[in-house]
Amino acid sequence: MFSPPRRKKELVGNMRRAIRGDRITYPLPSCVGVITSGIPSPTLGKNIAMGYIKSGFHKKGTEVEVIVRGQQRKAVVSLMPFVPTKYWRGNATS
Repeated sequence: MFSPPRRKKELVGNMRRAIRGDRITYPLPSCVGVITSGIPSPTLGKNIAMGYIKSGFHKKGTEVEVIVRGQQRKAVVSLMPFVPTKYWRGNATS
């Protein structure tokens, strides 16, 4: 299994649901990371994933590819949260 000096990062893309163990590549065929989890996002209308990626490829907006079930899919490194929160926290005074 791939084990780079790595950073935990989030990916958004036009990929089918990525699963644990899928490879992150840039450019093909060099493996620069691995997916740890993935799920469809109803709010974004896209699939999202989290994974570890080599330092240097971790910057927001970096375009990478994910190998999902043998097919390459485009993805972009993103920051959490994917969608800004709009909840009210209340006053911090007691």
